Amino acid sequence: MNKYYTPDITEFHIGFEFYEENIKSELVQKTIGSVSMLLKINKELNEFKDEEDEEQPIRVKCLDREDIESLGFEVLSEKQKEEMSHPRLSRGETFRGFHKYGTMNSQIYVKPHYLGGQLDRVYIYMAHLGNGYHIKFEGTIKNKSELEKILKQIGYE
Repeated sequence: MNKYYTPDITEFHIGFEFYEENIKSELVQKTIGSVSMLLKINKELNEFKDEEDEEQPIRVKCLDREDIESLGFEVLSEKQKEEMSHPRLSRGETFRGFHKYGTMNSQIYVKPHYLGGQLDRVYIYMAHLGNGYHIKFEGTIKNKSELEKILKQIGYE
């Protein structure tokens, strides 16, 4: 499984995390913190696009277990998954987070699905006590920044 990929310029936004190669060819983690930084990266990416032989020095880490856990989610144990009555959530790696949704305490589940060793789809469910599981998102999430954006859009902060 590839740990990093070369991003498309359309993925970049304020708060976006990426890695840039330094003089020693080491990857250094950075976060876009301003519009001026976003414009600078856009310019750099366009310059590298014109040079066919040059390898782009900017990489993005593919979404992985460490990223999901860093957002406050915990991996469910096999016993915890067995206690769930949802077939998709009870198989494979499933992460759970807690948050307040209105006046109710809710649980958010993040379920990555792998195909051929690569992350294929991510399912995000919300569970309210006594109301079952409601799918809030199903689709492709390539990196931690995208997951953060989706979680914010569904009300998880």
